[in-house]
Amino acid sequence: MQNTFRILTVLILVTVMSIGFTGEVAASLSASMIKDALKRDFGYEVDIAGGAGRSRTEPMIINASSPDQAAETELLVLRGLGRGRNIFWRSLGINIVKEQDRNLVQRIIETKEFTDDEIITQTEGYYFSRANSSVSELNSDPIRTVHTDPLVGIKFPSEISWLHYSNFDDHEVKQPGLGYSLAYNGPAFTSSIFVYPINDRKPSCENEIKSAIEDVVTIYGKDAIEHDWGITEEHDHSFYFFIPEYKPKYLSGIVVTSLAGYFIKVRMTFFDDPVYRIFSGEFATELLNLVRRTNFAGMAPKE
Repeated sequence: MQNTFRILTVLILVTVMSIGFTGEVAASLSASMIKDALKRDFGYEVDIAGGAGRSRTEPMIINASSPDQAAETELLVLRGLGRGRNIFWRSLGINIVKEQDRNLVQRIIETKEFTDDEIITQTEGYYFSRANSSVSELNSDPIRTVHTDPLVGIKFPSEISWLHYSNFDDHEVKQPGLGYSLAYNGPAFTSSIFVYPINDRKPSCENEIKSAIEDVVTIYGKDAIEHDWGITEEHDHSFYFFIPEYKPKYLSGIVVTSLAGYFIKVRMTFFDDPVYRIFSGEFATELLNLVRRTNFAGMAPKE
């Protein structure tokens, strides 16, 4: 996949302006203030108390009935804080740390913040106290599985590269054969992963991209694509990037692969920015590797 993005040239960096609250402000807030802000700004419902979680002495208390629910809440808090700070972030690790007479969950993340003239990369630690479950052992992987596909066997994680799971949409209720999609987003970066049966469609990834291009033209008109770099075929996937006329400061990309009689198609749109282009490549590469691992491990059923 490394050569997938060789066609994308480096352009001038676009400034991403911060909105919401900074990391310093977030660190000074109480859990109740963070709880109210996440509900007000993003509609996130989190049952938390205590401190901001930026130190062992002021951990955020997670009121969840099970370890899995606690982990889900912790990641939702981090996602909300990331959105509030308008930063990219990804998980680096998870540990159990001792503080006086209790065990805390420490989550370590890497952040990237865009300012007027630089990109600030930091490593941050967050501390959580799980009120209703003992912390004696943890899964070594800090990333949760948000959806396991019962047909193709893919276990979709809560984050892929710098993008985070947002929502699940079941398209089968609208029309059988359309499958479902999962949204993964970041600042000025949206993406959707579609999983649907090949059925009577041509099994070629290239043809499926051509069909997606036709959909873009049908929706936005014959001049919808201002510029493109053509369709590129690789041994197990195809990809296509273009500048949309209806959103000229952005790039859009389509990547298609297949597994066990299903297409896995990614649609993403992001600021036309060299760093965002790198992020798009990392996102697509991690997803393709996830599909490959599923196939290699024999988790996908035979076609």
